[in-house]
Amino acid sequence: TYIIYMYRYRNRLFALCNCSFSVMVKFMILQLLVMSVVSNIRITSWNIRGLKTNDAYLYKLLDECDICCIQEHFLYEQELPILQNLDPRFHVVASFSKNLDPMNCGKKMGQGGVALLYRHSLIKAVELKSNSDRLCGIKIVTELQPIHVICMYLPQSNCYIAAYDQVLSELGELVQGCSVNGPVILIGDANAHLGSEAGPRGWGSSSLNGVKLQHFAHINSLTIPDVTAICTG
Repeated sequence: TYIIYMYRYRNRLFALCNCSFSVMVKFMILQLLVMSVVSNIRITSWNIRGLKTNDAYLYKLLDECDICCIQEHFLYEQELPILQNLDPRFHVVASFSKNLDPMNCGKKMGQGGVALLYRHSLIKAVELKSNSDRLCGIKIVTELQPIHVICMYLPQSNCYIAAYDQVLSELGELVQGCSVNGPVILIGDANAHLGSEAGPRGWGSSSLNGVKLQHFAHINSLTIPDVTAICTG
């Protein structure tokens, strides 16, 4: 599993990718310095695997970040107030799985879903519109130009409800549309493994999703620094 950070600036797409080559990446807290525009904005990403059972730790993460991206919150759309009331310091944008029957809310655990929480005292932002239930994001308003932050949750290799290629296509359209106005930061769970052919920090062979992710990076002129020698840890 990979947590991948990408940004596009002035028609060039870059990436800040923190990849753990263990079985699971639990979470990552990263202070991003994308040029001088987003200096000191702290961004956290975590595949929470159920907000209702893991909210205690999320409270701790929110103390240490300005933007928090979570994947697999397992909420139904009508449960959005749970996110909205989680912490008064944060505003929320979220997407919910389209495969959930609202009649099952309260009776059956949900699945999937992504959310982005941002500290409204520091960040003035508006929601980015996407038709995908695996993407959500904000456009941060600055004095220079807007900055776009997108939270993603790409399908795992055996996913039967969504195609990796389709979500990558939707993601590409969103990145291309936002990048004409300002930098784009992409953060979340890519559900891919990058092998040794991807760079010196890669391990083994890339998964099928990893191959597709590399192709996505190539056609979007994207670089993933964490599989290169410039990164450590």
